[in-house]
Amino acid sequence: MRVVKILSLIVVFATLFSSCGNSTDDSEKSNKIDYTKFKCLKTLEGHSSPVFSVAYSTNDSCIVSGSDDGVIKIWDAKTGECIRTIEGHLNTVSYVFYNQSEGYITSRGNDYYIRTWDANTGECTESSFIPYIPMESMSYSSDKKYVAYANGKSTIEIMEVNTKESVKILEGHSDGVYSAEYSPDGKYIVSGSLDGTIKIWNAKKGKCIHTLEGHSDGVNSVYWSNDGKYIVSGSWDKTIKIWGVE
Repeated sequence: MRVVKILSLIVVFATLFSSCGNSTDDSEKSNKIDYTKFKCLKTLEGHSSPVFSVAYSTNDSCIVSGSDDGVIKIWDAKTGECIRTIEGHLNTVSYVFYNQSEGYITSRGNDYYIRTWDANTGECTESSFIPYIPMESMSYSSDKKYVAYANGKSTIEIMEVNTKESVKILEGHSDGVYSAEYSPDGKYIVSGSLDGTIKIWNAKKGKCIHTLEGHSDGVNSVYWSNDGKYIVSGSWDKTIKIWGVE
């Protein structure tokens, strides 16, 4: 299990061209969620430097964040209260993942270490030096047929996994995009840009259906809740925002 925890992050990057199928829907409502009505519900403050990575825990009850201040924070997703601060990376924490059912957090720092943490105690239980993991954002559709790819350009590229061909380019941001994520059902994509905005796209049409504004600086990371009802974002403005419908 300890090896799996460390390798779980590597697999995200290593399986870009695995295979599998996708279905999308023309409605802007998914599972009765109207993404065109999303707005900022809560702002979480506590990091002393820009926030570079955010994620929901696997049961959506918590949010985990990583920052340029080198720390990881666990937040109560409902109240916005910071539950725990974890220190150990030497600089920017550029990726976080929280498996709440098994009680561990995996993180990647720009110090080239991937670390596994006990989420209950904050203790580092494993650490590996892996210097060559790519920094681009890649996210699969729910059936693994397509991947959304962002690497700092102002566009998001959708690639077909089997053919490795670009099938769609999402255009609309005015500055670099470093984070793009498919919704859990594969019908939508959310992107965060250095232009300070977050965009929600119909994945089939490649059309932006809603733009979220609220951060005062560039958006480094975006992530869907596992039920698709919320989006969390991390920004250069040192804050984390939760977006949804009241």
